[in-house]
Amino acid sequence: MKRTKTCRAVVVFVSLVSLCAAGLAGTIHQGTGGNFVALEAEDFTSITHNSGTTDWIVVSTASPISSPVGNDVIPAGSNVSGGEALLADYGISGHGSTVTYQIKFDQGGTYRMYVRYSMYESGTAPTNYGNEDSFYRPNGFNQLPPAGDTNIVSGFSSTYVEGNYGWLNTGVNYTVSAGAVNYCV
Repeated sequence: MKRTKTCRAVVVFVSLVSLCAAGLAGTIHQGTGGNFVALEAEDFTSITHNSGTTDWIVVSTASPISSPVGNDVIPAGSNVSGGEALLADYGISGHGSTVTYQIKFDQGGTYRMYVRYSMYESGTAPTNYGNEDSFYRPNGFNQLPPAGDTNIVSGFSSTYVEGNYGWLNTGVNYTVSAGAVNYCV
């Protein structure tokens, strides 16, 4: 990962649908002298299920589940990190639940967001992934995501689907002061 002229450092947010480590991880620390923060989606502090939804599901290679079209969510040979992923459940049409990460920055600055993701066919439009590429992110730390679709995974790649994960530079920057913050998706 490269620093850009506009970024003092890099925050690596590993996607909502890829990652390792069990949930309820507590505060994620940047570390003294660090110029980035890396976290896995399963390192969340909490999940708040609103309106009776169960939008977020931790899936693993140890207890596989199938997609609505019958594909394993984490197929054999998947390049998922650590054997687990945080899946935004199928059939959710909006932002119903919130995953919160507590992050402690030792260095304030502007950080770039990267995600590692895979998309899964929901069966609603089997010829494309048009309804499976949404990602609700906040405009800043200590904020909830907006109700609208932020769709940072636009420019769909047929490479990163059905359990094959890849990196995306979202082009999104966050500015933060040193200290503890919440990041909610």
